[in-house]
Amino acid sequence: MSKQLSWLELSAVKEGTRVVFVDSHDIYPYCVVPEGTTGIITEQGLNEIWCILSVLPDNDTIRAELKEWDGNIQFSPRNDDSWDLPSPLALA
Repeated sequence: MSKQLSWLELSAVKEGTRVVFVDSHDIYPYCVVPEGTTGIITEQGLNEIWCILSVLPDNDTIRAELKEWDGNIQFSPRNDDSWDLPSPLALA
Protein backbone atom coordinates (compact mmCIF):
# COMPACT_ATOMS: atom_id res chain seq x y z
CA MET A 1 0.00 0.00 0.00
CA SER A 2 1.14 3.55 -0.71
CA LYS A 3 1.78 6.06 2.03
CA GLN A 4 -1.18 7.81 3.58
CA LEU A 5 -1.89 11.10 1.83
CA SER A 6 -2.21 14.41 3.64
CA TRP A 7 -5.31 16.45 2.83
CA LEU A 8 -3.11 18.81 0.81
CA GLU A 9 -1.68 15.91 -1.24
CA LEU A 10 -5.18 14.50 -1.68
CA SER A 11 -6.44 17.86 -2.99
CA ALA A 12 -4.08 17.44 -5.99
CA VAL A 13 -5.32 13.94 -6.92
CA LYS A 14 -7.54 13.78 -10.00
CA GLU A 15 -10.98 12.24 -10.45
CA GLY A 16 -10.69 8.62 -11.59
CA THR A 17 -7.70 7.91 -9.31
CA ARG A 18 -7.87 4.62 -7.37
CA VAL A 19 -7.47 4.94 -3.61
CA VAL A 20 -7.46 2.66 -0.58
CA PHE A 21 -8.65 3.24 2.99
CA VAL A 22 -5.65 3.19 5.32
CA ASP A 23 -7.77 2.44 8.41
CA SER A 24 -11.36 1.39 8.88
CA HIS A 25 -13.72 4.35 8.51
CA ASP A 26 -17.00 4.64 10.43
CA ILE A 27 -19.89 6.29 8.61
CA TYR A 28 -22.35 6.41 11.49
CA PRO A 29 -25.08 5.13 11.42
CA TYR A 30 -24.80 3.69 7.92
CA CYS A 31 -21.78 1.41 7.77
CA VAL A 32 -18.13 0.79 8.56
CA VAL A 33 -15.67 0.81 5.66
CA PRO A 34 -12.99 -1.81 6.45
CA GLU A 35 -9.28 -1.06 6.26
CA GLY A 36 -7.96 -1.93 2.80
CA THR A 37 -11.21 -1.15 0.98
CA THR A 38 -10.45 0.27 -2.46
CA GLY A 39 -12.41 2.71 -4.54
CA ILE A 40 -12.23 5.44 -7.15
CA ILE A 41 -12.41 9.21 -6.73
CA THR A 42 -15.61 10.35 -8.45
CA GLU A 43 -15.60 14.00 -7.40
CA GLN A 44 -12.54 16.08 -6.59
CA GLY A 45 -13.91 19.21 -4.97
CA LEU A 46 -11.41 19.81 -2.18
CA ASN A 47 -10.29 23.03 -3.88
CA GLU A 48 -13.86 24.26 -4.37
CA ILE A 49 -16.20 26.19 -2.07
CA TRP A 50 -17.93 23.06 -0.71
CA CYS A 51 -14.56 21.31 -0.16
CA ILE A 52 -15.83 17.75 -0.74
CA LEU A 53 -14.09 14.67 -2.11
CA SER A 54 -16.26 11.70 -3.13
CA VAL A 55 -15.01 8.10 -3.32
CA LEU A 56 -17.04 5.27 -4.84
CA PRO A 57 -15.99 2.08 -3.02
CA ASP A 58 -15.53 -1.17 -4.94
CA ASN A 59 -17.60 -2.95 -2.26
CA ASP A 60 -21.22 -3.37 -3.49
CA THR A 61 -22.60 -3.75 0.06
CA ILE A 62 -21.14 -0.40 1.12
CA ARG A 63 -22.51 1.22 -2.05
CA ALA A 64 -25.99 -0.11 -1.26
CA GLU A 65 -25.78 1.19 2.32
CA LEU A 66 -24.87 4.64 0.98
CA LYS A 67 -27.53 4.75 -1.74
CA GLU A 68 -28.63 8.21 -0.55
CA TRP A 69 -25.27 9.48 -1.87
CA ASP A 70 -25.25 7.30 -5.01
CA GLY A 71 -22.95 4.88 -3.18
CA ASN A 72 -20.24 7.49 -2.64
CA ILE A 73 -18.34 8.25 0.56
CA GLN A 74 -17.86 11.98 1.01
CA PHE A 75 -14.90 13.56 2.77
CA SER A 76 -13.67 17.00 3.69
CA PRO A 77 -10.91 18.20 5.99
CA ARG A 78 -12.16 19.23 9.42
CA ASN A 79 -11.02 22.83 9.24
CA ASP A 80 -8.61 25.19 7.50
CA ASP A 81 -5.72 24.12 9.74
CA SER A 82 -5.92 20.43 8.83
CA TRP A 83 -4.46 20.41 5.30
CA ASP A 84 -1.15 18.95 6.51
CA LEU A 85 -2.83 16.24 8.61
CA PRO A 86 -3.28 12.69 7.27
CA SER A 87 -6.42 11.90 5.30
CA PRO A 88 -8.05 8.45 5.54
CA LEU A 89 -6.77 7.54 2.05
CA ALA A 90 -3.65 6.39 0.21
CA LEU A 91 -3.10 5.70 -3.47
CA ALA A 92 -4.15 2.15 -4.38
